[in-house]
Amino acid sequence: MIERPFFSIIIPQYNRADKLLRLLESICAQHFRDIEICISDGGSTDDSIRRARDFLSSSGVTFTLRQTSSRAFYDENIRNAFSLARGKYSLVMGNDDILLPDSLSMLYSWIEKNGRPDMGVLVTNFKNIDGTECTMRVGTVMDGRSVANISQCFRRLSFVSGILFLTSHVQGQHTDLVDGSEMYQMYLASRLLADGYSCYFSSIVLVGKDNGDLAPILPSPCKTLPMSLIPLAIEEGLIELADRGWARRELSSVLLQLLMFIYPYWAYVWKLQHPFVSVLRLYLTLNPKSITRKLRTKFRLNAIIGFWVVYIGFSILVFLTPKTVLTMLLPLAHRLAKFRTRGLVIYNKQQ
Repeated sequence: MIERPFFSIIIPQYNRADKLLRLLESICAQHFRDIEICISDGGSTDDSIRRARDFLSSSGVTFTLRQTSSRAFYDENIRNAFSLARGKYSLVMGNDDILLPDSLSMLYSWIEKNGRPDMGVLVTNFKNIDGTECTMRVGTVMDGRSVANISQCFRRLSFVSGILFLTSHVQGQHTDLVDGSEMYQMYLASRLLADGYSCYFSSIVLVGKDNGDLAPILPSPCKTLPMSLIPLAIEEGLIELADRGWARRELSSVLLQLLMFIYPYWAYVWKLQHPFVSVLRLYLTLNPKSITRKLRTKFRLNAIIGFWVVYIGFSILVFLTPKTVLTMLLPLAHRLAKFRTRGLVIYNKQQ
């Protein structure tokens, strides 16, 4: 039994037994062995848990497996998985992705060379499992030198696999206030940054991403869209920051990026496969008033006007531009949206 492993592999899990087994195989095939596997199952209805337990029992890898008695959704499930961790760092993995061969050894070497006491979050890169595309959400120049505030890095946290957290601090920040956001990792990163830790970046390509479940399904406009709760998740992380003006500016930047990049992109994706009226009705629920109504932060009038100008402008762009033109513009839009973090921006640690 390892007293305190270096890495806890955190897996929030629900169904998809075959893909979970594929992930576990990729973890157990790693040469770096100072690890444990922590699985929280949110009430699977298939045989995921039995198969995972049978496989891990003969793997030689330390593991903890816990299953809820009723359906637990993503935010609760990942929170439960973090609570099982004993490692110095917790590496989050979606149950349908994999660790690339010998990537943990590379990650350990990177941390030994570049890691610092203030590293609360580490973001790595990923590629498709079939090797067709590599997503560099982190630029190669960032190794060991860049830290960022939440408005600079939050969009790099939407894909959770391959993000590393400092376990000791994360476990003291559990909350159910952001449940439904499906972005619990953004809350945790915000909390760590507000407490004086930093978000670091490594150009390591750590994860093989499964793109099999990305059909552009149109959600129901009658239900709260998880992406509309991203500001709430981030605000809960920043709410205790001593400099409230700084927190408000950070949140304003987050909101502008959502209205410029995230929401229009999904409207574009939905528009490709669904009726115009249905997409428009749904998109109207992502207006500035709707996505800020649960926030405690009060914005100045000029900021509110800015939110609405951006929202209306990008709405016109998405809904009045022909699909063929939008499709041609998408590569450029991706390049604009995936700007690289630069500089050195750190929160002041609260006393």
